[in-house]
Amino acid sequence: MGLNEYIIVVGIIIVGIIFFLAVQTYVMSSTKETFEYGVQGTADRIGCVLERLSAESSYTRYCLNISLSDLKVEQGYLTFKQREESYILPVPKEVKNTDLKEIATVCFVHSPSGEISIYGEIPVCDTDTICTIDECKEDCQDCYGPDSICVGDGFCNPYIRENCDTSPEDCNCSDKNPTYICCPSDPVADDFGCVDEARQNLSKNKECFCNNECNSTANLTCNPTTPTFTDFDKACCPLGYGWNGSDCEKTSPTIPCDNITSPSDLPSSWDWRNVDGKNWMTPVRFQGSCGSCWAFSAVGAVEGTYNIEQNDNTLDPDLSEQDLVSCSSAGSCSGGLRYSALYYINNTGIVNETCFSYKADDAPCDRCVNYIYKQWTLNNYHQITDKFEIKKRLVCNGPLSVAIPSRSHAIVLVGYNDSTRNWIIKNSWGTGWQDGGYSDSWVGYGEVRYNYYVKGVNAP
Repeated sequence: MGLNEYIIVVGIIIVGIIFFLAVQTYVMSSTKETFEYGVQGTADRIGCVLERLSAESSYTRYCLNISLSDLKVEQGYLTFKQREESYILPVPKEVKNTDLKEIATVCFVHSPSGEISIYGEIPVCDTDTICTIDECKEDCQDCYGPDSICVGDGFCNPYIRENCDTSPEDCNCSDKNPTYICCPSDPVADDFGCVDEARQNLSKNKECFCNNECNSTANLTCNPTTPTFTDFDKACCPLGYGWNGSDCEKTSPTIPCDNITSPSDLPSSWDWRNVDGKNWMTPVRFQGSCGSCWAFSAVGAVEGTYNIEQNDNTLDPDLSEQDLVSCSSAGSCSGGLRYSALYYINNTGIVNETCFSYKADDAPCDRCVNYIYKQWTLNNYHQITDKFEIKKRLVCNGPLSVAIPSRSHAIVLVGYNDSTRNWIIKNSWGTGWQDGGYSDSWVGYGEVRYNYYVKGVNAP
């Protein structure tokens, strides 16, 4: 090969190398630019999702698959980073702060309270107000109470307030050694509500926190003490009596049930609007066009019983019927079950009206943010059908939640009159109906069925 030919070949090689390097530089530059656009595009997509979620009014969940990334939200700004590229954008004020590393999935949850949470995986607790069996084993607010689906699942989870009282099948104090009793309200109880047997069979006048501590053979229950005695809140005394510092005195307008053993022991008439000269019922409500009489019936019985048990007819709690309609799964504006409503109040708890006001429709479950601290519960509730037992429980315990099958309606039973053979009822059709919302002639003795009385109404 001559010199000239050699020079030409070398020149061609050099030109090729230069061209290759130029192309490689262009490709790398284009790839980097494409990657930057990709990072920006994913970040913008996340921003669009957050903007749309902030406009929602109910529970919503949405997940995206992304390339391995870091994501951080702090002080109203989101930083999205892939490898060395990052992109920053503002986000709605509802988005909670978070700091996620090396995630390949990003999930957004808009809760009923309005907050937007971001997760690096599909969350077990989705805060959609519906408790699932998987959520029962986590600290999920959907199951606080706990929800009925968690009771009997074989797992006692104190984080959702399961204890020997709310979930006796799962949290059985009798399984412990030495023997324990169930007393979830006792300050010395463990996470499952179990108390050492030394607190069992307490005698009259002893401080107590739950009925199981008092001597049942002596017919003692754990009752509020009298207003004049302030050393402790509850003491072991007979039903309807409270400790005054020297003896158990009558603190409630009820007649002790032990004195009523047959129909002849009953008074000939009874009306909780006038016992000891006081009206123990809470104000009449109006259910509107929503078929929620079942909820008003259950709530009315609970509210009146609380006044009676606390021996203060002025307390008048106003509990949320909408909580039952929207959150309990006991029914809707098309009707519902009082049994399921009372089960919900007993096991989960019901909030007050200010936490979830009445909408008169099938609104989403949208209680106040701190609703778990505002829930009222029951110690128990029972079904009765016999006329004598209905009267006895009216006199001894308080108003009843009852149904009138012939009229497909539920109301609150507040009394009776033997001379007219009629029940006295409280309706939920406002104060303009009959006698200020009450009637002593609308329902005869044979018409009420499937009645429930409540026992032990607990304020939060």
